[in-house]
Amino acid sequence: MKKLLSVILTLTMLFTVVCAVSGEGEDVKVLLDGQEIAFDVPPQIVEERTLVPFRAIFEALGYDVDWYGETQTISATTKDVIITMWVGNGSAIYNNMSIVATSVDLDVPPMIIGERTMVPVRAVAELSKCDVQWDSDSRSVLITSRNSAASEETAEPTVTEAPPLKYTIEYDYMREQQEHFMKNFRFESIDKDASGNYVVAYTLNTFMEGRGSVNVTFNCLDADGNIVDSWSRSYPSVDYTYTPQSDTVTISGQTTKIELVIE
Repeated sequence: MKKLLSVILTLTMLFTVVCAVSGEGEDVKVLLDGQEIAFDVPPQIVEERTLVPFRAIFEALGYDVDWYGETQTISATTKDVIITMWVGNGSAIYNNMSIVATSVDLDVPPMIIGERTMVPVRAVAELSKCDVQWDSDSRSVLITSRNSAASEETAEPTVTEAPPLKYTIEYDYMREQQEHFMKNFRFESIDKDASGNYVVAYTLNTFMEGRGSVNVTFNCLDADGNIVDSWSRSYPSVDYTYTPQSDTVTISGQTTKIELVIE
């Protein structure tokens, strides 16, 4: 009899825990310009932040969305903006098509909950130049878009824009998303020397998996897509951690585009 009561008590406790976890966030609503966004799984609250399925929130805000399963990468695109996020990564990349991309810290990273990829709704909305408020009475996230007549003053994304570059060189961010050994390549400055070659200062983050150092190679393409130059660097990194790097390189003045060499 004691054994039976013990089993019943254990099952009751487990049932209570499961209900508490699965029910968290079920009554939370997300409204965009007064209209509730429909999700196929309920929002979840993690570390006091509301997470929602990534595709539904991005598409509601007008993005085309791609998912790269191998690298667990989310890419959301409009004609003006690209936002890139990674599962488990506490930063996102915001690119407003000004060539220079900006790294943005997230309060909580995207994560997989119940086989669904969830993203922090406030970060997504603010990067989309929306105003975000929390209504505790209705347990609702209220998003007001820039184009809404109800919007009073649009909140700008919490990013720091780099100063304008003297020269323009395109960088292929999509190739970067196919790899995991580096990310967040960004131009710091682009100048020309007396010979007409570009002097490029840049930053990036490298990821090491017990290899001692990370080797990164880039190709430089001209306007016709021909390779006119290339460079490689080997960077020491902290094992299993994205490590910030900075460097300078002189490349051909014919360069119009730089792309990562896929290993």
